[in-house]
Amino acid sequence: KQWYQRRVREFIMDTITREFYFMEMNTRLQVEHPISELVTGVDLVELQLRVAQGEALPLRQDDIKVNGHAFEARVYAEDPKNNFMPGSGDIRYLSTPPETESVRIDTSIRQGDAVSVFYDPMIAKLVVWAPDRLSSLGLLHSKLQDYHVVGLTTNITFLKDLASHPDFQAANVHIDFIAEHGQTLFPEPTGLSEQQLALTGLSYLLHKTPTPSSKSPWTSSLFSRLNIHHVEQFSLTKENGESLSYKIRCAHPSYFVSVDGGAEVELSATVSEIQPGVITASGYAADRKIECKIVKNAGSLHVFCEGAEVVLGEPVPKYLAAAEGEEEDSGVAGVEGLVQKIFSKVGDTVKAGDVILQVNVMKMLFDIPAHRDGVVSAICFAEGDRVSKGELLYELEE
Repeated sequence: KQWYQRRVREFIMDTITREFYFMEMNTRLQVEHPISELVTGVDLVELQLRVAQGEALPLRQDDIKVNGHAFEARVYAEDPKNNFMPGSGDIRYLSTPPETESVRIDTSIRQGDAVSVFYDPMIAKLVVWAPDRLSSLGLLHSKLQDYHVVGLTTNITFLKDLASHPDFQAANVHIDFIAEHGQTLFPEPTGLSEQQLALTGLSYLLHKTPTPSSKSPWTSSLFSRLNIHHVEQFSLTKENGESLSYKIRCAHPSYFVSVDGGAEVELSATVSEIQPGVITASGYAADRKIECKIVKNAGSLHVFCEGAEVVLGEPVPKYLAAAEGEEEDSGVAGVEGLVQKIFSKVGDTVKAGDVILQVNVMKMLFDIPAHRDGVVSAICFAEGDRVSKGELLYELEE
């Protein structure tokens, strides 16, 4: 039986001679096809379906005009700082920029879905259009700042750094671009400013405090004290384990926030819960408006604030803190995948860094090394078994 299909031919261009060379032909749409659609205004999917029905193409090459500049950013569940290791897991929170004529999002992922180990870990394609390259990259960077994912590691921060890199903006791009510019593409996190940290702590406090009610004598005068200002103190935890101490003096409608013993920041703020566990806050400090979003997830606070993103730990109750034991004498899976090969057996003596087993994650092999010197006392999986992130892989003893 005959069938008809629109074919896609790929070419590579020599940047010196500006000549094109044929690479391959596919009988399907390429993943980058939205870029062609945005700069030409041609619906390639519609043409593909019409040709498959035996219709002739309704236009010739001379009819196609290129207008403006488009970029496509593939939002992936992967860790760029760990050799772009693919990830998997549940998407606990997802918020995307609104689509417009210049902003397009191709995705099938919704909040609550899972990225599995059986398929490509792409979450979405964010595609933008603007009249020129720099404007298009600026729009891409702006919309990536509005793309928020909680539950697994993504490449969004890397994409933002790439879009704002001077050499990338100047189109000085080659296959070793990431290796050459590694230091600038993987900068140390800048964290939040003093004012942003102040708003984060105040928002956390106001959210967990009962809403004032004129019908309740306990909340109608919340934070009010005769002749003095009520003071709240608590600590959050940074990703590196360091404590972030807050002292908040409540002088409603203003609040004076001190972080780690620093100078007080005067703030007025409005906090609302837009969905369970998701807080938005808007405040003013020194006549400057600050906005942030806080997503609570499994004891952590994922803070998105004016393009910056940090993760802070909630305070641990004293009765739980006392019960927290020392670090387990074991190795756990950092990714979800299949056990490809086991190199050690129970009773083997290993040194820190020796590979104990290998995990296959989406056709990529990752070595799982011993975390310290010791003797293997248990191998918890067999070759071919599926492991989930956080599961115990092996145990060591002295």
